[in-house]
Amino acid sequence: MNSLITAILDRILAPLREVHPVVTLACLAGITGVGMLLIFRFTSNQRGIARAKARIVGHLLAIRLFKDDPWITLRCLGRALVSNLGYLRHAVIPLMVMILPVAVLLIHLESWFGGRPLGVDEKTRVAVRYQASSLRSQPDVALLPSGDHAYECETPPLHIPALNEVNWRIRVLREGVHALRFKVNGQILEKRLVAGGGLVRLTPVRTGGGLVDGVFHPGEPGLAPGLGLEAISVDYPERPISLLGVSMAWWLAYFIMALAFAFVLRRPLRVEA
Repeated sequence: MNSLITAILDRILAPLREVHPVVTLACLAGITGVGMLLIFRFTSNQRGIARAKARIVGHLLAIRLFKDDPWITLRCLGRALVSNLGYLRHAVIPLMVMILPVAVLLIHLESWFGGRPLGVDEKTRVAVRYQASSLRSQPDVALLPSGDHAYECETPPLHIPALNEVNWRIRVLREGVHALRFKVNGQILEKRLVAGGGLVRLTPVRTGGGLVDGVFHPGEPGLAPGLGLEAISVDYPERPISLLGVSMAWWLAYFIMALAFAFVLRRPLRVEA
């Protein structure tokens, strides 16, 4: 499933590499907003929602009309709360249907909008993390020189036993999608390295290939279990996202725009929400 979603997003987003990320994110938010509305429409009791909303409005109007009578006000307030619970009951099923696909989409979009590619001459940290049991002996791990002169290693390996890690600092030499090459216990491993500009899918972490790791870190095949590795990671800078002049996390901007599209389109799509 992860590979299928990755392939679909690659096909959709790769041609938009030079488009401003906020514009691309807005288009995806619009599609998501329409999708959420359609899911809500076809999985909810639209008539029940309309009745619950009408009752809530009626009780609130009664509170305003009889504001001088505390007993009527309290009774209408109680009925409004009961009607609100009825509205929430009708909304639970569509929310449960939406939560899984939206969560999966967010995980995959993180690869596109969570960070930006490294620039030429920019430096970053590369780390290999071992399982704790494999540190009983000194790990035999090395970062190999770049065969295509895409990067250079600026530091010797830094072993951090407290973190079960070996770190290096590298400097990017040219743009493109390259392979970091490691020699671990005599075996050659690779990790994707992306340098340049525009909107590109990044895979900051290549994990050990477990089910949970595969869900939260899609994009690269898992590491062989016999090596005793947990992950190989590259630190990418965070991608700045600004919405209406306010800098925020990409997923927050995405949700704000998706909800805005859903609010605007709910009447044209005849969705009672």
